[in-house]
Amino acid sequence: MKKMICFLIFVMSSQLIGCINTEETTIPNENTFMVSVINKSDIAFQGVEVSYYQNDIFKGTVNIENASEKEKVKKGDTIPLEFNMNNFNLDEEVKFEVTVITDKRTEGKITINEPIFTMLSSLKSTYYVEITGNSKESLSIN
Repeated sequence: MKKMICFLIFVMSSQLIGCINTEETTIPNENTFMVSVINKSDIAFQGVEVSYYQNDIFKGTVNIENASEKEKVKKGDTIPLEFNMNNFNLDEEVKFEVTVITDKRTEGKITINEPIFTMLSSLKSTYYVEITGNSKESLSIN
């Protein structure tokens, strides 16, 4: 009987540990999709701004900044950005320009030279973009 109780406690503990280690996922709202920007660079920054264009026409900007200047987006951190699908024409190429906000006090920004181009024939719920580089001058997107 004592072994049975110990076994049940072991099984229940294993299930609790499994629940604790699950990664939190963000589920986009209806008619939206997410772009998760992952900082894989050696640079800590305040936030990210993504502007988007279709047929060379500016359609909008989505951004997120940390509220506190002391809080930085460090290597390994992920920033979720939500986009409204109604702002896009399906079956047309979209250009996304990513700008890193280095210092919101001085309005310091770095626009990464390589924009992202993609066709929006059908939208996934989440896209992942990695920012890499070891200096402000070498930031790039993967």
